[in-house]
Amino acid sequence: MLGWCYFYGAGVSLDWAIGGNWYRKAAEQGHAEGQYRFGTCYFHGEGVPEDEAEAVKWFRRAAERGFAEAQCQLGKCYFKGASVPKDTVEAVKWFRKAAEQGFAEARLELGLRYSLGEGVAKDETEAVAWFRQAAEQGRADAQYYLGMNYLLGKGIPQDNTEAVKWLRKAAEQGFADAQYRFGIMHYDGIGVPQDNVESTKWLNKAKEQGHEEATERLRQIEQAARAEVAKEEVQIAKKIARESAIEEAITDAKMKGTPTAHHQLGMWYLQGVGVPKNSTEAVNWFRAAAEKGHVEAQFKLGECYYKGEGVAKNNTEAIKWLREAEKQRHRGATVALQQALREVAEKGDAETQYQLGMRYFEGRVIPINEEEAAKWFRRSAEQGNANAQYQLGRCYYLGKGVSKDNSEAAKWARMASEQGHKEATSLLRDYLRP
Repeated sequence: MLGWCYFYGAGVSLDWAIGGNWYRKAAEQGHAEGQYRFGTCYFHGEGVPEDEAEAVKWFRRAAERGFAEAQCQLGKCYFKGASVPKDTVEAVKWFRKAAEQGFAEARLELGLRYSLGEGVAKDETEAVAWFRQAAEQGRADAQYYLGMNYLLGKGIPQDNTEAVKWLRKAAEQGFADAQYRFGIMHYDGIGVPQDNVESTKWLNKAKEQGHEEATERLRQIEQAARAEVAKEEVQIAKKIARESAIEEAITDAKMKGTPTAHHQLGMWYLQGVGVPKNSTEAVNWFRAAAEKGHVEAQFKLGECYYKGEGVAKNNTEAIKWLREAEKQRHRGATVALQQALREVAEKGDAETQYQLGMRYFEGRVIPINEEEAAKWFRRSAEQGNANAQYQLGRCYYLGKGVSKDNSEAAKWARMASEQGHKEATSLLRDYLRP
């Protein structure tokens, strides 16, 4: 404790050299925390010359005595190769020892290693379990990762409500990545009501911490807002602000017939702004704008079909319009499309199962997940889909998402080839000859 007092100036003048000397005395007597503290002195060059090798020596002594912080720090040294050979398996061993003592940072580290398959077999479900333990102890970074797993449905069923809960906790603690993501969710209306004011608030908080993606998104939003000033939607919005002019604004939107005006009119009918709420009428106006390429209208029309709002629920139509919006890089459309595709795929549609597998395999709009890709290729392939049979064969040939197995690769490629699939025939001829 005397070393700690000198290190932090508690009741005495701050002096790292004297504090380090007291840490040394405790460490040399076998005091685990003293050994850890003395190791940190060498690690950061505080009170003694910086010396990673000496730091690792003391971290190990404290770790072997069961001091959780030292175990976690030693794990980090092995993970990064800091004065010890880089060894992710050894790193995981020490993270686990600290995590099992309830040390939150080690639980986070263990979750990351399971999520990325570093030092252990990749296991998203196990990753979520460790993220949750650290998150419940209040670690903002763990809350962020847990929220993102809920948002993407990795290792746990997709749940926007839970995603919002954990991302909000992390954002309120000042974690920049969470603030950025929370801002995007408010902008796209994912799990929370669409709210540009809240979106801008959280994006600005992330920007203030130097978050580059938040800075760029704010620039894009500001640029789009300036461009909109020249468009009639802004003029209509000004008329709406004057209650007496609402009816005139609606008539104006109907008569001008531009995609922007039609989309705005659809929003008014959907929300009951200036007109009786009528989701069926909203769908009609969204369709008019969507067919002319208006990205927000395509997104809303896809949502209506997915939810059965104003039109009979139709996943095929929902996927069609959400896909159109995704082509124009609409983030909300990507999330909604993923949900719609999964719903159809779970019901057994082979072509959708194949398409879902390709999204996971290529990772163009969602994170790559080779295991998920192989899973959906298999479901589709077992129903006779030639494209899926070929892709499953490739997975086995390349060892992506499944263990490399040329025999299985040939089996599935042959099935596809027998249906006339040219790429499968080439795979068999060029790479999988008996």
